[in-house]
Amino acid sequence: MRAEQLQDEGKYFAIVQLADWITKLEPHLTEVWAYHAWNMAYNISVMFPDPEDRWRWVKSGMRLLRDEGVRYDPDDPRLYCELAWIYQYKIGGPWDDCGLTIAAK
Repeated sequence: MRAEQLQDEGKYFAIVQLADWITKLEPHLTEVWAYHAWNMAYNISVMFPDPEDRWRWVKSGMRLLRDEGVRYDPDDPRLYCELAWIYQYKIGGPWDDCGLTIAAK
């Protein structure tokens, strides 16, 4: 609920800190990693019209899963599925018109 409130207030960097704390408290709960990565890559990223800013948030979501979530639960296929989903749709798919342009750089 706090993350949603911060998002409504436009306090995106506070969400990153909150996500860090929550994932540290529940490192083996896949839903926590998936929610925060999805929020960064899909919900927060689209709040920024500049492709560079948008791509930064997508990368943050991917890094959260790839560099941290998978480290805590390397055998959980759901984490890999969530990560693949972000790669497929935010970079290779039609869900973000900035994806292919920025990812190619």
